[in-house]
Amino acid sequence: MGEIRFPWQEPALSALMEFNPKTLDEKIQAALNAIETRSAELNGSADGFDERVALQDAFNSLNAVKRVAVPEKAFRASTVTSSVHRAEKDTP
Repeated sequence: MGEIRFPWQEPALSALMEFNPKTLDEKIQAALNAIETRSAELNGSADGFDERVALQDAFNSLNAVKRVAVPEKAFRASTVTSSVHRAEKDTP
């Protein structure tokens, strides 16, 4: 993320540059919400290919930081996912 071309990039960049663990999760969540909102706005539109690529890159980057820097949140998410997969395997 070099220059800011789209409004949702500002909270994303702010979250990626955050070093305070007390505010990191909140900033990541705000950025993910901005990305989700913009993705929904672009849904069904043929325009915005470059922005869609940027949205996906930012989403992936924020989730990678969240997995490393906020591990208890990632652990809870993976536990829920594992439980769902186990239940699917156990269902005939």
